[in-house]
Order: sequence, then C-alpha cells, then structure tokens
Amino acid sequence: MQLILDGELVMNQEINVGRIIQAIEDYLRQSLNKGRVLFSCRINDMEVEDPIETLLINDKENNIKTVEIVTKDKITLIYETVETAIQYNVKLVSAIKNIATDINTGKDFDQKIMLQIIEGLEWLLSVCIRLENQKNLLTFNNVESFVDIVEDIKKALNSLVEAMEIGDMVTLSDIFEYELLEKLERIGEILQSYHAQI
Repeated sequence: MQLILDGELVMNQEINVGRIIQAIEDYLRQSLNKGRVLFSCRINDMEVEDPIETLLINDKENNIKTVEIVTKDKITLIYETVETAIQYNVKLVSAIKNIATDINTGKDFDQKIMLQIIEGLEWLLSVCIRLENQKNLLTFNNVESFVDIVEDIKKALNSLVEAMEIGDMVTLSDIFEYELLEKLERIGEILQSYHAQI
C-alpha cells in the first residue's frame, strides 16, 4: 500500500490499515499546527470525504492500494472558496433573472434548471455559513454577517418548493425576483468584502 502525503511517498509496503490511519492522523495534526487543513483525499484514485472511515470500511475487502492526502493553507483555501463563491453567485443571479423572465412571459422553463438553482443556492449558503464560522481565522474589518441573509434565503427556498409543488407561477416569480435576487446581490457584496480583505 502506498501512502502519499502532499505529494511525498511516505509508505510503500504491505502495512496494516491501523498504521496508515495513525500516520494520516499524525500528519493532519501536524499540518493543522502549521495552518494547513485537509483539502482532499483519494483512495485508489477515488475522491473520498472521510479517509479514516473509508479506510476502516474498505480494510475488510483488502483492496486498498493507494491513499493520497492533500492539505492546503487555510488562508489560501478561504481565498479560493471566496473567489469560487463570487463567480458562482454571479451565475446564480443570472440564472434566476432568466427563469423569472421566462415565468413572467409565460415561457416554459426547464425544471432541471430550477433544481440546479436550488442546489446552487444550498451550496452557496453552506459556503456562507463556513465563512461565518471562519471569521476568527482572519481579522475582517466591517464585514457584514451572513446569518440573517442565510436564514431569509432558507425561508425563501421553502416557499419556493411549496410554490413549485402547487404550480403557483406568480409566487415562484415573486420569490425569484423580490426575495432571492436581492439577497444574492447582498451576498455578492459581502463576498467582495471578504475577498478584498484576504
């Protein structure tokens, strides 16, 4: 079994999973002390969320050949996440404007796009929550909190789902135009504030 930690091959022999897990835990602890966090883990060239759990589950099958751990500097990771969120927010705003226009003009719209918007909103909200939780990592000056906006969008998403279920196009359009767009534009401004200070 090969264990690769941030590009360096550290083990390349038959070894039990317990020793691999211990080496990973030690490495991640040392990395955290250096301001680095787990960025990705690949086991047998497949991306996994939790390397320890995956190793424990797959150990019984004895089919693990390669474990690769990649860490990243926390500040770099936050910066990249904020950049991605800014770009994604712009796309969400555009998609919401388009779907609201389609609804208002009576055009048929693709339900898949509606579901993609909902999934995109959920992802963006999770990023906002994570950023809110990382405020103590960096000193941010006068950055507005995401908390109230996230709660408002969650409520709007619930209303959106209800309107979709009953086919209420007027309510759908109103939620998109008057609730979500305004909140997403505010999120975009807050993300720009974060970006400027990292």
